Amino acid sequence: MSKLLKNIQIISFVVAVIGLIAVNSSDAFAKDDKKAEEFISKLGSDAISLLSDKSLSKSAKKTKFTKILDSKFNISTIGRFALGKYWKKATDAEKIEYQKSFRSMIINTYTDRLSEYNDQEFRITGSNVKTKRDSLVRSEIVQDNGPNLRIDWRVRNKAGKLQVIDVIVEDISMSVTQRSDFASTIQRGGGKVSAVIKSLKELNSK
Repeated sequence: MSKLLKNIQIISFVVAVIGLIAVNSSDAFAKDDKKAEEFISKLGSDAISLLSDKSLSKSAKKTKFTKILDSKFNISTIGRFALGKYWKKATDAEKIEYQKSFRSMIINTYTDRLSEYNDQEFRITGSNVKTKRDSLVRSEIVQDNGPNLRIDWRVRNKAGKLQVIDVIVEDISMSVTQRSDFASTIQRGGGKVSAVIKSLKELNSK
């Protein structure tokens, strides 16, 4: 699971430091783009406000950060995508246990990374519509000790509610990478979904 842990750390770093079909030029889509940009900008503002509050304990930050993740990220959709073709092969009990373990892993890892925020500048650089439901918001983190880090956010509009369903760092999709890692873990475990559930539980227990 060392590769999995490495990729999880990349994702959590991204969320911690901010806190996480061609362009259609019609007015309706243009408004959706702007809404998505405003959504990611607000997400960054809320996360930075939390990370900058030195009066909060680690436990309090974890509680508040969990609320941000649950409201701004569609963790269940991300988790289902990450399991790929094995989602349909999982039993109902395994799906429940997997989603529970996946969410715990995301929350625990992100919380552990909160201390890495060092007042980097986060800014929106543009956006474009990908589908009728999804927009891609482009952003970057300005770093004093290195090149700017480019991050794209895939934002889905479901019944008027916007949520992040993928984070793409320097053209590398975290969801796609996660799916590849989980598939390898399941294959090594004899094709059983229980293999990745076991690995997630082990990671959460550390």
